[in-house]
Amino acid sequence: MRSGTRATAATLGIMAVLGLNACALTEGDEEEVEQASTVEPDAETAAQEDSADEDAPAAGTGEDTTPDPDEAIQTVTYDMTGPTEGEMTMALHGLEVSDEGMLVTVTFAPEYEQDGDPAHFVRDMHDPEYENITEYLLPVVSDRANLKAYHVPREQQMNYGGGWFPSAAQAWASSVNVNVHSGDTLTMWAYVPTPEDDIDTVDVAVTPGAPEFRDVEIEWDDHSPADHGGEDEAAEDDDE
Repeated sequence: MRSGTRATAATLGIMAVLGLNACALTEGDEEEVEQASTVEPDAETAAQEDSADEDAPAAGTGEDTTPDPDEAIQTVTYDMTGPTEGEMTMALHGLEVSDEGMLVTVTFAPEYEQDGDPAHFVRDMHDPEYENITEYLLPVVSDRANLKAYHVPREQQMNYGGGWFPSAAQAWASSVNVNVHSGDTLTMWAYVPTPEDDIDTVDVAVTPGAPEFRDVEIEWDDHSPADHGGEDEAAEDDDE
């Protein structure tokens, strides 16, 4: 089960830092300095230092936890619709139910001719309406068998629907207001409510105009369908 940790786009690497201890030479007369310089290091001490150097991680290194598009559940490819011409590979990596809801993880890998700075994911690669204030790309999870749809919670009067949304929405999702190099991978996550019915698969729509992911299996783990209010709740009210 994946907990509700959200690295906001961002929190994906762990920096390993190698600390160096400075050594100072005490003052003394020239004879003592010459004698000290001729002393060979103790064999055991030298071996320990060599071992420490081999085991210590290099400064600036860290584990890359970006999902691999090649290991995705499903992948779709579409042409970029913005000023930057190229191709986008969108990959779905999982629908994981947790105590917080159902986590949707998607990666985007753009391929375009890059001459200078990286293109912006929203205004350069997709160019939706009001692209200058767009912050989120919100998926919609559809249970077609029970005619239900699940949307990303957000602070907004219109709290249904998917697609592009401004920062004012304050959605429970990561931001896509970023620049992405050609060949790099952008990871996007979003939460939707846990499905109410005991179902195995759902459909997931992410980018407007792009193909959706069909018949995606839900990773329930030890969790059960949610009760978002219905007949049982109404019955309890009647009993009172």
